[in-house]
Amino acid sequence: MRWVFAPNGYSLAEDPFEEYYPGDSVTDIIGFSSYNYGFYPSYGSRWDNPSFTFGNYLPRLRAMTSTKPIIFSQTGTTAWASVSGRDDSAKNQWLIDAFTYLAGQAQVRGLIYYNIQGWEVIDWPVHLNGALTDYTGYQTGAANPAYRYIAPAELKNMPLLP
Repeated sequence: MRWVFAPNGYSLAEDPFEEYYPGDSVTDIIGFSSYNYGFYPSYGSRWDNPSFTFGNYLPRLRAMTSTKPIIFSQTGTTAWASVSGRDDSAKNQWLIDAFTYLAGQAQVRGLIYYNIQGWEVIDWPVHLNGALTDYTGYQTGAANPAYRYIAPAELKNMPLLP
């Protein structure tokens, strides 16, 4: 069994996630959630590039531990790249840039893309209703040799290794 410490990137300043880190002796992996909400109506107010989305948190995670692997346990981006609306090419580029950025970061060992269209109305999905969307930036980014893509069906049947 593995134990992952995975705080949310939008933790309150007066309640920093570092204060909850139980320590290296009980933690196997550091996980983290961080998103680009872009200008999605009533959720976002700016377009954040991947180095901002992830880069603000990586130094804090590394300060907590220099030995544990880091995963981004939830991430996603909207296509709302401006106040005037959606730009699918911007979402594609963000996805490529995110995979590239994280592949070059020490201690980062993986990411899990938040591919849900459910209770939230934000346009996170890159795979919807059993089919790939037009967000080819996801496939391009995941094709980076630094990654091994594991399809949901494969992951579901994969044993948990020590």
